[in-house]
Amino acid sequence: MKITRNVFLLVCFLLLSNLAFSQQEIDTASLSPRFIFPHFTDGTVSFKDGNVVNVKLNYDTFTDQMQFLANDNSMLQIAEPEKVIKVVISNRTFIYYQDSFIEEIINGPVSLYARLHQERIAEKVGAYGGASPAGSIQSYSSYSGDGNVTKLSSAEAVSYKSDYTFFVSSKGKIRIVAIQKDLLKCFSSNKDLIQQEMVKEKTKFNSIESAKKIIEWINANGIKD
Repeated sequence: MKITRNVFLLVCFLLLSNLAFSQQEIDTASLSPRFIFPHFTDGTVSFKDGNVVNVKLNYDTFTDQMQFLANDNSMLQIAEPEKVIKVVISNRTFIYYQDSFIEEIINGPVSLYARLHQERIAEKVGAYGGASPAGSIQSYSSYSGDGNVTKLSSAEAVSYKSDYTFFVSSKGKIRIVAIQKDLLKCFSSNKDLIQQEMVKEKTKFNSIESAKKIIEWINANGIKD
């Protein structure tokens, strides 16, 4: 009986050491715009040593890291993410690459990954309501989290600037693709054919749909390098 109990405690210790978390102060008021999911959601963390941990997870677009809820509902960050193979939340898969987590958009001979990064921008509103975020910046008159809504001062506007970074994986190698030339370098022997398709479709690596469309075309045509 004592031996069985010791084995059970050892298994629990190994699972906790794999998750190896570190606590981080988080502005819970900005939970909704800051995180990919509106709430912490059931997910799994798979480790290179074979262990799998079930926990409530969310992706922090400010730090590009995966956060999870501890038993006391405090938000924690995985301390050794390089030991993680993948994280799955609501059928969405994330892998760890170059100090951040990136999301799998297409899984195929040529795979596509994306990283959404956001920055919070506080602006003083001028006499004529001068703060005017543009482009990919969203403006909020209030922000919420944990069921609480905080009204912003009439003299301040908080905005969130969003940027996507795309990654292409082929034959086990991952490369960053920010512009058309980056993708052409991944397929040098077929670059003329891919260039024609990107010109035709007006491909830009600033939206998921545009990046997804060209990678789907590459896979459909069996293009490899």
